[in-house]
Amino acid sequence: MDAVSLTRDFDRELAHAAPLDNAHGITLENIPQHRIVPPRLTHFENAGGPSNPPEIDAWIVLDECPDSDSAGYLVVFDPESRMYGLAVKSDPIPVFIGCYGSLVETLNAM
Repeated sequence: MDAVSLTRDFDRELAHAAPLDNAHGITLENIPQHRIVPPRLTHFENAGGPSNPPEIDAWIVLDECPDSDSAGYLVVFDPESRMYGLAVKSDPIPVFIGCYGSLVETLNAM
């Protein structure tokens, strides 16, 4: 998957989404303020447990707190599983928490 295809997938999924229901205040109306355009392929430490690879590459599509280098969730797309998931900002590299399924399922899991 490339950035253009991922952007189309993101738009397509949100076009048919019911209102979002998450504790972090991300809504269909304010998503443009949090969206990463174009998506950015990034290297992550993987917190997924001993049976998973220690590091992965995934696309960042949304940043809960775009004005902070340390606060907020990142919504990512894992090209290997073809699912969306969550990560947290960390120094020196962000930490991938895990996959949650579709974009809407992931946003609602925040």
